[in-house]
Amino acid sequence: TTADVWTSRNRRYLGVTAHWIDPVSLARRSAALACCRLLGPHTFDVLAGALDSVPAKFAIREKVVLTVTDNGSNFVKAFNIFSDGHVIPNSDTIKTQLVQEDCGDVAFVEVGPILNEVASFDQAYMLPAHQRCGAHTLNLVAVKDAESACKDEKYKKISRIALGKCSGLWNKASRSTTASEAVHDAVKFALLVPNITRWSS
Repeated sequence: TTADVWTSRNRRYLGVTAHWIDPVSLARRSAALACCRLLGPHTFDVLAGALDSVPAKFAIREKVVLTVTDNGSNFVKAFNIFSDGHVIPNSDTIKTQLVQEDCGDVAFVEVGPILNEVASFDQAYMLPAHQRCGAHTLNLVAVKDAESACKDEKYKKISRIALGKCSGLWNKASRSTTASEAVHDAVKFALLVPNITRWSS
């Protein structure tokens, strides 16, 4: 699955899509699972609850093997805490390990405190493995490289002159359908306007 959160007109939305290989034709398939409004701040626990509920609603929780998101700290934290064995957050006391003594015998571990702590946590979500979006990562790298390059005064001057001219084209083409059509007639494609989350721009 993929997931993204965006804001439009001061409202937050969550989009979730599913992707799989058809077992008969081996063709790639995709489907939109959710486009729902998120109320309140989209903190890691709110995202975890929303991301857990979508596959549960379609009864595909066991089939989801990976979720791709951007590098947002709220997504990263949600998956670090609630993904693959990290259902109980911030719990150093809960460990599922066998302790062996020197003689090789298995030592017994008191399970009462473990069960009590599990019972006291009422928002245990089960999220799949997490993959950060490659395109978003490339965008972050490109932004950092561009910032570093601007430390060179010669490059900075040339870059600002070029981007100033590009900005004029972007503004004109986005505000005028006639200008947009003229650009398309000249170069056979529409201009990509830079966007902080679109690395290819």
